[in-house]
Amino acid sequence: MFLKIKMHLRGQFFEDISTIQVNVTRELKAVPKEDYYNSFQLLHLRSKTCIKRGGDYVEGNKKK
Repeated sequence: MFLKIKMHLRGQFFEDISTIQVNVTRELKAVPKEDYYNSFQLLHLRSKTCIKRGGDYVEGNKKK
């Protein structure tokens, strides 16, 4: 999720924190709701996998 936002803002320079906040908020609002939903679904899956593994790191959504 944040990689998409980062890519849209890449190469831009901002004068102050307020300008950064405005631009990041604009990018967040432009993300479709389905993308948020899918990101949280993947996070939930990775969290469950991590718990099953006793806290081991989980790369992406691969299952072992």
